Amino acid sequence: MSLDLEKEYNNRARVPEHPAIIESWARDSAAYRKLKPPREIRYGDGERHTFDLFEAGAGPAVMFIHGGYWQALDKSFFSHIAHGLNQLGVSVAVPSYDLCPHVRVGDIAEQMRAACAVLHRETGAPVIASGHSAGGHLSTCLLATEAHVPAAYSISGLFELAPLIPTSLNGALRLDAEEAEALSPLAWPAPDQKVLDAVVGGGESSEFLRQSAAIVRVWGEAGRVRGEDRGGAGGAGARQMTLTFDYYFSFRSPYSYLSAPQVQQLITRYDIAPRMRIVTPIAIRIPGFFKSVNPLWPPYLLRDTFRIAQMHNIAYRWPRPDPIVMDIGSGEVAAEQPYIFRVSRLGVLAERAGKGFAFARRAAHAIWSGEVDDWHQGDHLTRALIDAGLNAEAIEREAKENAADIDAEIDANIAAQKSAGHWGVPLFVFNDEPFFGQDRLDHMIWRMRQHGLQERADNTRAG
Repeated sequence: MSLDLEKEYNNRARVPEHPAIIESWARDSAAYRKLKPPREIRYGDGERHTFDLFEAGAGPAVMFIHGGYWQALDKSFFSHIAHGLNQLGVSVAVPSYDLCPHVRVGDIAEQMRAACAVLHRETGAPVIASGHSAGGHLSTCLLATEAHVPAAYSISGLFELAPLIPTSLNGALRLDAEEAEALSPLAWPAPDQKVLDAVVGGGESSEFLRQSAAIVRVWGEAGRVRGEDRGGAGGAGARQMTLTFDYYFSFRSPYSYLSAPQVQQLITRYDIAPRMRIVTPIAIRIPGFFKSVNPLWPPYLLRDTFRIAQMHNIAYRWPRPDPIVMDIGSGEVAAEQPYIFRVSRLGVLAERAGKGFAFARRAAHAIWSGEVDDWHQGDHLTRALIDAGLNAEAIEREAKENAADIDAEIDANIAAQKSAGHWGVPLFVFNDEPFFGQDRLDHMIWRMRQHGLQERADNTRAG
């Protein structure tokens, strides 16, 4: 049976929730540009011939080239890519380029060569080329052609373009067999003494897995390009990407707090990463919840949470003050909730900045460990931001100035949690499959192993 290439390469059909994902990229990128305004640099005469440079001082430079099958998106969706590298002292350039069908794929490759040359002159540093999908193709092209590009990091890249010809994607690309071969790095000589890392998600289509495995095998056999075999679904020579999962978390939930050290242990052991999805407590999400709850539930919750804390040697005491304002006797929840909304908004902004788990773990510790009273006052939350590697002053300011926008994201997290199939926290969601409670973490790891989960070589990962 012949391979359905349309299905293999139509990633948007494979990921039905892609509109929300792309929207989150735009939102996170806008937030990072606000925290760290880039310098826009022109590399050509066209309207889209610019890149945003997020500078981090003297040192190496990375150029991240966006995907979209050479026919969609622009640099504004990918500013957030710069955050982690900036923190490591690496400057990051994110270019836009003209899109097909207004230009051809070869024209875009030339535009990226021009952008790369300008970045090299601007920084005086070698350029590490990186990109996703079409950007993975373009970054690999730069590795092959540009002397000032010693390494490339291709994420789900496309290295052989002929399979795209019979698909609907080619309506805009207008590739023929000759042009496709000429633009396919898989058909080129391997560059000498350079480094290519081709990574691909274990859950991607067989064609994407094949493409990354093929470039590493062919160029690696030439003895000039490094390829690392991480096994798993990626196949020989393809590096498996970090597996990510959604971590629905409430700062008023003792179970959320108690799950964080266990999640940290898993992050240290396995190549996984949480996406923090901050939600408000159930007392706010479900009005009247504590008025109708079974009276046996609150005392059991206290017994159970203290037992978990003792079992795992986690410091634990009911917070002073309670993160939500309510009358314990009547179950009446106050209309104004300054404590929980402040810390929740900070949690959302921390996640936007790439430090969501690091902040959540530290803030929850301040709230629940019993080490401090009045966690909401003084510098306790500020210290949690700083210790997580964040600009506390900028985060606190944005939390006040953009409260409505942040609250809308919290509401979206609540809706996504419901769509995932549960209402409680902590909730872990991997590949649309929900795992409720810290006692389901082993089940999630079991499922991840079926998707090529790897242990970390050095077992070191700080959160």
